[in-house]
Amino acid sequence: MIKELKYDEQSPALLPEEIMILKRLLNHEGILKMSKGTKRNRKFHIVQGPLVDMDDYIIKYDSQHKLATLNLFFINQQWQAGVMEI
Repeated sequence: MIKELKYDEQSPALLPEEIMILKRLLNHEGILKMSKGTKRNRKFHIVQGPLVDMDDYIIKYDSQHKLATLNLFFINQQWQAGVMEI
């Protein structure tokens, strides 16, 4: 679970872009659910889940571990998300 960091009541510690991405990806419990998709032309295309319409952010797909590496950096770390091929 992730809770938004704030310096004080008026000043969030995150950039507006980071807040937008977190709100898009995480559910109301602060969990990033698995997405489902298919491989097309050497790229992974998401058809269901929080990564829908974010295919361009997927830079690597590991079918053995069911992980997509995203071109998103947050707290100086690159994000990985669970994906399942259908």
